[in-house]
Amino acid sequence: CTAPPLPREGARRAPPHSGGRPGSRRSSSGLPAAAAPLPCRRPGSQPPPTRRASGRPPMGASQSGPAAPAVPAEGCPMHEKPSARAEPSPTAAAGCPVHGEGAGNGGARPKPVYDVYGREVDPTNNMPKLPQTMAPGQTKPLPTERVRSTIPKGGTDETWLYPSEQQFYNALHRKGKADGVTEDDMDAVIRVHNTVNEKTWRHVLEWESLHASSEPPPVTLSRFTGRPQELSPLARLRVALGHAPPYDRHDWIVDRDGREVRYVIDYYHDEARVPLDRQPRSLQDVGAIHSTILEVRPALDSLEAAVDRFVRMPLRRLKGESSVLTSPPLLPSPADRAAAGRRELAVQAEKECARYKAALDACTGEADCRRASLGLVQCMGGIVCPAQKRELDGAVKGGDERRIEAELGKLMACMDNFLGEQRRVRERGGR
Repeated sequence: CTAPPLPREGARRAPPHSGGRPGSRRSSSGLPAAAAPLPCRRPGSQPPPTRRASGRPPMGASQSGPAAPAVPAEGCPMHEKPSARAEPSPTAAAGCPVHGEGAGNGGARPKPVYDVYGREVDPTNNMPKLPQTMAPGQTKPLPTERVRSTIPKGGTDETWLYPSEQQFYNALHRKGKADGVTEDDMDAVIRVHNTVNEKTWRHVLEWESLHASSEPPPVTLSRFTGRPQELSPLARLRVALGHAPPYDRHDWIVDRDGREVRYVIDYYHDEARVPLDRQPRSLQDVGAIHSTILEVRPALDSLEAAVDRFVRMPLRRLKGESSVLTSPPLLPSPADRAAAGRRELAVQAEKECARYKAALDACTGEADCRRASLGLVQCMGGIVCPAQKRELDGAVKGGDERRIEAELGKLMACMDNFLGEQRRVRERGGR
């Protein structure tokens, strides 16, 4: 599920609902000892960026299920035992809502399903079953209560359940996306995640209203699949035109009068809209997150779906009768091109600086960690902040210790800004 930049109400503190992360998979130094005041930390990891609400759906794919945004991407991967009536999903899910306890089979436990690593998974989405226990290194317990969504669960009289804060936190750690995310962030992360999923369902209902005479349409969500690493055909077209890729992608399988209809959902992050975001006040406060843009549509699995997409819904939009459907523009804005460029830099930095990051992870002692940290700064700075890196190199050649310290501070600030933005995308579940 992808989560976005984290909002704050007042002094306290992002869809979801899924983008790259240089510090997620994460040097010796040519600087003189005068540059030593740099703290021994990974660039961008401390202090944490100011948290603002942003659309990360939390659940955050042309074949995917409920979103997430954006944690990360990959939506929300924690589930309890599924209903025995639910059908298994062919691939791993990245989104939410999360299942409640299933019923059926006369109380018999369904046959366990395991992934290639031998972990038991939920057969409806192939996601590992996450415990409600504290994660390694967790400093304080998180709430384990789960919120019930408004999304009807197929084959039952219930609605889907969202993950608890503890489950979501465990999922971030399991997927290596917890860097820079603290226990105090989880309340806002969960709020954004859940709200983006509710907004996604409203979009689905808008499409389903083309086939129903009642409001809301009598449809249920049977299952979902997350495919954050697979671009839908429409997303591939947008990327080819210069857009940044969606941070998450889902397929939601909807039951329409006993017939399954697949919906494809791409979750995009618009950094320019982040200032408009605020922390959702309730599950139905779907207008709180502006920076997550949803591309929801029925998959082209039938002639009926093609008519809906290319005839019926466009006519409804022309008449002004579509209330919630929005799509990113086909041609990217300058900000979109810049975001795509930053993502490419993040991927390049992650690959080229991997050995420096490993040295920082393995360092022991203050002097050793300082050298490793400076090496990582030099490597990543040359890729993501080349102008500031050149100024620092000039200061080193001049030997002016005060200037070296000043230029090093500028380089670190630039890198913190860059990595902070990547972290916000990552918290939405993005790649």
